[in-house]
Amino acid sequence: MHYLQHAHAARSRRWHPEIYKRLCRESIEGISLLNAARVEPELGTPARGGLPATIAERTTEGWRLTGHKQYTTGSPILSYFVVWARTTEDEPQVEVFWFRATLPGLRIVETWDHLGMRATGSHDLILENVFIPSEYALNIGPISAAPSFDPLISTWGSLTVSALYLGVATSARDWLTKYLWERSPSNLKEPLATLPRFQTAVGEIEALLFANNRLIYSLGSRY
Repeated sequence: MHYLQHAHAARSRRWHPEIYKRLCRESIEGISLLNAARVEPELGTPARGGLPATIAERTTEGWRLTGHKQYTTGSPILSYFVVWARTTEDEPQVEVFWFRATLPGLRIVETWDHLGMRATGSHDLILENVFIPSEYALNIGPISAAPSFDPLISTWGSLTVSALYLGVATSARDWLTKYLWERSPSNLKEPLATLPRFQTAVGEIEALLFANNRLIYSLGSRY
């Protein structure tokens, strides 16, 4: 998610150059992670349209945000959030904001407790009258405006997520092969790894991992 947001920021014309330079510098010099907070209890994901319930009220010096986001991956350790909100005009527009996780009025509610995915820390983000300076507003437009499609961003998203899944599958393979060599049932008196059925299963896994690896690295080189 951090890499995906960086890709969006790098190719966007809406980011203030000095602000983006600071983000890159912080990301290199220390742990400075960012991710988007988009999903809401009422709306779900805004990827298919719809107005977010999070409100952005304009002030003389910037904006004030109030709302509730869900499934904010990495929230306990993020340094920055990218948030979608609706304006308070008669014909609301959608605005995207980037801001530091330490702002007053921002808090994380630990609602995420999914077996096998607890480490993602995808908790709820609560915004209560959080002030955002004007230069941190990244994009604004009517809800009817179709989002621009960037094929390189789409490719990068597919590449990074696929690489993540390949890493998970490779780790599972490593665990399995170690277990098959360590486990020796008393009735077999040999490791499970010596059985043809397990050798065939591991071979099928290897073939799939090899194909996935080639596809991902090929896509990476073309990108």
